[in-house]
Amino acid sequence: APVAAPRAASAYCARDALVACRAQLSEMGAPSVEESDAHIEELKAAAQRLVAGAAAAVVFATTAAGDAFAYPIFAQQNYKEPRDATGKLACANCHLAAKLIEAKMPSEVLPDTIFKATIEIPAKYEKRYQP
Repeated sequence: APVAAPRAASAYCARDALVACRAQLSEMGAPSVEESDAHIEELKAAAQRLVAGAAAAVVFATTAAGDAFAYPIFAQQNYKEPRDATGKLACANCHLAAKLIEAKMPSEVLPDTIFKATIEIPAKYEKRYQP
């Protein structure tokens, strides 16, 4: 049976083989271990950015509401563009389309503050039953 070499001798042998291998690689123009590690880290960062961008695109695409959801159902059914250039409803079915709308809101608002906006539509509400 062959006699096992002492551990110290086998460690030197492996180290010598590694040094010889690195010397061969550097002669061939291969990048160093440090350069390879830096390149791998760059690839990891690029992959993370790509995954984050794809996730953001999926979230945006699934949560973005269509333009049609902003209009009354009868306007969606009868008109492609149910609003005028001024923003008023253009559908003939809507009794509010011809009414003037007055919006009152502050001209300046601080960030992260609550403000009051009032929309007034001149209509005769006294004829309706108000609970």
